[in-house]
Amino acid sequence: MEELELKGLLSSNLIKYRKANNLTQANVAEALNYSDKAISKWERGESLPDLYTLSQLAALYNITVNDLIMKDTKVIVKPKKNNKMHFIVTSLSFILVWLVATIVYVIPLIFTEVPNLWLIFISAIPVSFIVLLVFSALWGNNKTNFLCVTGLVLSIILAICMPLYVIFSLNKIWLLFILFAPLELLNIFWFLVKK
Repeated sequence: MEELELKGLLSSNLIKYRKANNLTQANVAEALNYSDKAISKWERGESLPDLYTLSQLAALYNITVNDLIMKDTKVIVKPKKNNKMHFIVTSLSFILVWLVATIVYVIPLIFTEVPNLWLIFISAIPVSFIVLLVFSALWGNNKTNFLCVTGLVLSIILAICMPLYVIFSLNKIWLLFILFAPLELLNIFWFLVKK
């Protein structure tokens, strides 16, 4: 295949897949961390992207590199994320945790008086972060995962410290929060390596 023929074929396929995915040249440029002028040059057949960029384009359009450089390829539209539904499901799950905590708090109060029953709500905090972390791992990104892990670590330490302080009056229990520093460093390291 001649270079001119390859440029023309790639050019038409880039346009076809970009339009099939309802993206603008600016959207593609942002996704690839290129300028929209570079995308425009590729689509006009004035230049060719390198192999790595071709693989990024293929991943963006949910196709193979061969699909970009071959004739008569079928257009596959990448399914769109339903962010609104993800938010609703995550929110409902989060609210469910607090509903259960409230029921567990209220029912014993109806029949008897239990001291320090409010600590149930402290226990609901790490459970909430676990729920958020699960949905963040499914639908979120590295930033939300990082924040959820940070919140989970802090809330677990809080859920351990508060009952020990309130029930057993352990004044130095706050020292457990020192554990947060090395655990957070592990969290930072993990997400930097994962990136």
